[in-house]
Amino acid sequence: ITSGESLAGEKPDARAYMAEDEIIVQFEAPRTSVKSVAAARAVRREWVRTFEDLQKKGWIVDYSSLPSIGVVKIKIRNAEVRDSVVEAISRKTGKRPAPVSRASRKRSQSTQALWNNDGAPTVASDEPGYGKLAWAWRMIGAPGAWAANGFGRPSVIVSVIDDGIRREHPDLANILTNDGYDFVSDGYQVMCDGNRLVSRTGDNDGPDADPSQPIEYTRDATQGCLKDVVRRGGHGLHVIGILAGGINGEGMAGLAPGIRVRPIRTFDIGGSSTDYDIAQSVLYAAGEIVDVGGGRFLQVPKSAVINMSYESDTPSRLEELAIARALSNGVVLIAAAGNSGTDRPTYPSAYPGVIG
Repeated sequence: ITSGESLAGEKPDARAYMAEDEIIVQFEAPRTSVKSVAAARAVRREWVRTFEDLQKKGWIVDYSSLPSIGVVKIKIRNAEVRDSVVEAISRKTGKRPAPVSRASRKRSQSTQALWNNDGAPTVASDEPGYGKLAWAWRMIGAPGAWAANGFGRPSVIVSVIDDGIRREHPDLANILTNDGYDFVSDGYQVMCDGNRLVSRTGDNDGPDADPSQPIEYTRDATQGCLKDVVRRGGHGLHVIGILAGGINGEGMAGLAPGIRVRPIRTFDIGGSSTDYDIAQSVLYAAGEIVDVGGGRFLQVPKSAVINMSYESDTPSRLEELAIARALSNGVVLIAAAGNSGTDRPTYPSAYPGVIG
């Protein structure tokens, strides 16, 4: 990273901010693909040797890495040592580390599900909420596609990168894979009532194997703080319902209720994420090995499709690197576009190869 350049870029949105205890260093990506966890550990060890003296001083707490694109995230002790760490790494590598950017996703409105128990239909149009809520399916000709091709195959996995799921929702029964993940990194959000701090993860444990959404708040875009608890269900739940909600006699059917969904929680309790967490989520969904810190390395079969129902006004170099890698793996990437009602490009939909 050249001096003064940020992987995240400048975020004009008032809700954007930097993670004060995290920085990113980009090394040259391995010349050959990192195919095994053992190879990923070896690459990480080589990179981390660069910072051994800083770790002995207690300035560096932990690392995580994205081996396939040559990126290391360094967790530092606190903001007080940040400048010292940055200067030391700059001297060692000739590169100035970048801050980790957090930016808020612009979300669509959720539609409250209509639940009842009128039997178990076998066609989407028999779902109790179909008549009122499925105008979009009729508009795009979904009934004809269902008649010709069915509802999708369970061998097709779509990863949804969003703010998590609610497993108790009846429309999610039997459509979720068991290898979803929560990549929301540790940190804090500020509440509007007295500026008190709350864990941005909502579950107080950082990355883990449970992509459930513990809680969600609305965000005051002007003040940059969190306000009321959202009780109707999260954005990720809404998106997965549109994509693959089951045919079960409750609510309505999704567009492809026969597929499997891999839920990936990337956005925190206020709808924000870091560029690093987004990149990590994309690479995980694309079948790459990711290192979540604490000696934990993860890899799952690549998705057929990655759904990214979020947008930002400015690009992120780190996010673009991850997306390019996913595209090279043959994954289809789809992102939100047009939510702002302007002709300005938004990201990730404006990156080359992404369908928006």
